[in-house]
Amino acid sequence: MPMKTLSRMLPAALAALQLLAGCATVTRPAPTPALNGELPPVAAAFRTRIDHDGNSEVAEWRYWRSANRVQRDDLQSQTGEIWQRDGATVFHTLLFHADRRGVEFEQADLRMTGADSAWEQQMQIVNPALLKRLRATRSGWLKKVPYQDYSGTVDGVRWRVRMRTDLMLPLRIEQRRAGDVLRVELIEAHTLAQAPWSPPDAAGYGMVDFADLGDHERDPFVLHLQAHLGIGHGHEH
Repeated sequence: MPMKTLSRMLPAALAALQLLAGCATVTRPAPTPALNGELPPVAAAFRTRIDHDGNSEVAEWRYWRSANRVQRDDLQSQTGEIWQRDGATVFHTLLFHADRRGVEFEQADLRMTGADSAWEQQMQIVNPALLKRLRATRSGWLKKVPYQDYSGTVDGVRWRVRMRTDLMLPLRIEQRRAGDVLRVELIEAHTLAQAPWSPPDAAGYGMVDFADLGDHERDPFVLHLQAHLGIGHGHEH
């Protein structure tokens, strides 16, 4: 190749190499966590493991989230729950699939049971108020999935959380208190429109109002429900 031709090609080749080098070092920033923003509709599957006194329990559950509704379904216990919001009012329903029964909680019932502030946690699984008390550490991309790590101790509980920031779902949660360890792991996630499974339809279930449990204390289902909720015959309404 003539020297003059080579000399004319070198500047263009160097420029191309510099451009490629620049592209190789550019890293897309991970999406900023939307702790109080609008959340995308999703369906997901999770695995929970609890280690306590040398014993381990593992459960898998599914999760569906839309703008004003969250439904969860535990595959092992055949139980589920629905959270719905209408304006500032939140409603909660517990489902027992084997019995085809359920119990409905209104806002006042949730306030009495201490669950009236649970809506934000249900929408993200990790309460955004908790994340704000933890220290944001590493962020980036993992197999094309954006994440943000959080860690810290709150009220004697040590937390390590990795949030998937495009869907605002936890990829991993680790909670340690004394010798007990709870871990939650995201197995798979989909947009709600492309979910491979549908939430159980509870349209035909027999429902009882939480406020009326005291009127049905001889009902075997209500006795089972009271044991599940940790309440007894002293329930007042």
